[in-house]
This record gives sequence, C-alpha cells and structure tokens, in this order.
Amino acid sequence: MSYNEKVKQRILDGDLSKPTELYPLLIDELARDKVEVVKFINIQMKLKNYVACSILDVGGANGRMVSGIDIPVKIVIDKRAFDQLPGVSYIHQEYGHDLSVADVTMFSEFLHLFSLENIEKFIKKCQSRYIIVVENKYDDFLDLRLRLWSGGACIPEGFLNELTGTKPYYVNGYGVWIFKNKNWSESNEIT
Repeated sequence: MSYNEKVKQRILDGDLSKPTELYPLLIDELARDKVEVVKFINIQMKLKNYVACSILDVGGANGRMVSGIDIPVKIVIDKRAFDQLPGVSYIHQEYGHDLSVADVTMFSEFLHLFSLENIEKFIKKCQSRYIIVVENKYDDFLDLRLRLWSGGACIPEGFLNELTGTKPYYVNGYGVWIFKNKNWSESNEIT
C-alpha cells in the first residue's frame, strides 16, 4: 500500500496524528517519482551553461535525489538522520541561510512546509549562485496534510514565479524552477 493510501486509512480510522513512522516509505516513493526530475535538472544545468562544483539539498532526507545530479560535491542538510549514501555529505541540523554556501542550493518539496513570508526569506537570503526549486503541482490531499502536520501549504505557482523571476518546467507532476540567484555576488564565492 502506498504512503497516501496508508495515510488515508489512518485518517478514516480517526487518527489525525502525524504519521512519522511512515516517513521512510514517503521518502522512497518521492525518490522514485523524482528520477525524471533529476534527469531534467542535469539537462537544464548543461543547457544553461550553469557551472557548479557543489550542491546543497535542503531537507534532502537520505540524499537519493541529489546523488543523481551531475555536480561533484553533494551535501544534504536535514534535521533528521537517514541511511547515508556514498558520495553524499550530510549536515544533521535545521537549515539556516548561512549554510547555503554551495554553488547550487536546491529546495525540493521543502518550501511548502513554511509560510509565504518565510519562503520569501529562504530565497532572498540564499547565498548560492544558482537556486533550484522543486514543488508539487497543487494537490488537495497534500495541502491538507501540510496544513495539518507542518503549518505549511501547497505554494501558489504565481507566488513562486514572481519570487524567482522565472516560470516552472513541469516534470512528472512537479514544477521545477532553475535560475541564477539575483542576490548572489562574487563576495559569496568560496576561495
């Protein structure tokens, strides 16, 4: 049974608590769903001539998504610890803007855990040269779960378009924004 089906069954049984024990199942399902997204990101980075040596996956869980991206140094920051993958470094703490020291910061299904005001802060205070945002298309059930368990919500597409100055590509049910960070400056460069 899928994560969504198990969560629906819990709700039907009257259990509205956060299904923390099902999180590993969700992580595995999301990684499978994002295989095409990873391929797409690799293609777009090459097409746009975005040269990067390091990528930070914010809230990246076990790192399966970032492990497939064609950037040599891969870092996951997540407050939870998961089984680790070879070739991926891990920071086990909450994300702070001062930690976006990689060439690329990726927010994949992370921003929807926060208010629009906080999302704007995450993007505007990011110190990386490039930013990748991956978010689900609006989904009633996802929106309900986010509101119930995290205080977040599905993000209005127009909000992200305006905030990033770009429009998304759609890949396998996800909006993908890939853009140069207009707040980045040479002083952010790691030497």
